Amino acid sequence: MNALHESFARASLWLWGGVADHLWQATLFAALVFALTLLLRRGPARVRYALWLVAAAKFVVPSALFAYLARGAGVEASWLSGRGADAAAGVPVIYQLAGPLSSINAAREVGANAAGTAHASELYCALTLLWLAGCAALLLVWLRRRREFLRAAAEGHEAYAGREFEALESAWRRLGSGGDVKLLLSPRGVEPGVWRTRSPVILLPESIAEHLDAEELEALMLHELVHVERRDNAVGNLQMALSCLFWFHPLVWFVGRRLLAEREQACDERVLEVGGQRGAYASSILKVVRFCFGWKVAGVSGAAAGSNLRRRIEKIMHEKLNHYALKVHRLPWD
Repeated sequence: MNALHESFARASLWLWGGVADHLWQATLFAALVFALTLLLRRGPARVRYALWLVAAAKFVVPSALFAYLARGAGVEASWLSGRGADAAAGVPVIYQLAGPLSSINAAREVGANAAGTAHASELYCALTLLWLAGCAALLLVWLRRRREFLRAAAEGHEAYAGREFEALESAWRRLGSGGDVKLLLSPRGVEPGVWRTRSPVILLPESIAEHLDAEELEALMLHELVHVERRDNAVGNLQMALSCLFWFHPLVWFVGRRLLAEREQACDERVLEVGGQRGAYASSILKVVRFCFGWKVAGVSGAAAGSNLRRRIEKIMHEKLNHYALKVHRLPWD
């Protein structure tokens, strides 16, 4: 048991040293992304969404692999290189910024080994156990919500006709594309949403058509199909995994909220680009919020999502579409 405990303590010490360096680098990168999004706040939401997506990826991908992938994608990464002796050694600037943390962690490790301090070992073990407990708790919450959503989908029936199906077909024509998307109508009052990336399913409550006119229903379908077109469900799953992994870092949750807000605004822009009517679209979102009581599930993209619904409706009704967004219907990251 002592040998197992010592191995766990050494692994914990190594883990938190690497995690401290990695999170420090990712935090600096996210701060840079935040500054860029402020400069581009009047630009297309899809650009800001792409930047926040890169920031989220930085929390997962180590700096060396991140720079390698950037070079492979044709992005100039020479600005990451250091100068002087570090440049000659090929040490990236982002590693130099993490140097103090690495030095502190190394000093702690040497001090712990030299003095044989049991207190330091117990502290790192406790941190690891607390981290694992948080990951498990968030995963259980996600699995419970997923089970409830799947239960609502299982109780639904696939629609091949009716107002909802006609609105779906009309929305596909507006987008100028087609696809294999199933439409399920559930007896539960769930929030309309898209489930799965492959063979996507749009889930609607059976009573939704009673509260929406033809234009509002088509606008709602347009929104859901834009989520399908953008593959937002896959990003939602990745963001949930990231939140489970680094649940203790406030910036990870902030990045997640920005991704959600910019994702919904990007969908709004796309709906208006293809001719969705502003009034009907805003009205459909408000009615979904009023009549449906859904739950947030990672991997499910809904119409009523967003960090500030009032501001979102105001943007839909009053703001003009960005000139660049009008000309470009799809960017490489969409």
